[in-house]
Amino acid sequence: MGGDRMLDDHGERAGVKGGSGGQRWEKKTGAAGEPYVVRPGRTAAQVEAEFKHHFAKWVEETGWVSNYGVLMSHPSYLAIVGLGLPAVPYLLEEIRRGGGGALLAALEAITGENPVLPEHEGSSEQMVADWLAWGRAHGIV
Repeated sequence: MGGDRMLDDHGERAGVKGGSGGQRWEKKTGAAGEPYVVRPGRTAAQVEAEFKHHFAKWVEETGWVSNYGVLMSHPSYLAIVGLGLPAVPYLLEEIRRGGGGALLAALEAITGENPVLPEHEGSSEQMVADWLAWGRAHGIV
């Protein structure tokens, strides 16, 4: 797959995959100043495949669950959040298709933003609309 586009931890094109160089782990600092480790660059196709795999598994294994603590501590949910900013377009697509709740929390955890207007809190439909407007404003959807 030489020549695949690589994504950095912000979902931006980071270069071109090639050669036999080893993967490198990059130490970053989170919003609160705490260190975290970013996985090496992945292609957009790899991120999409990982997202789809974990999302399908999460839905299959938690479709009957209403407890947000259980939903948000499932290994596949955590893997989706762990994908970071490259997962945001896929999360926005899923909320557009009717997902909400825990997916909105994943978006907030990943982006560090909450575009939901105070008067829309508690209305799943309006909260989704606010996130989709945010995605449009950022050129994601």
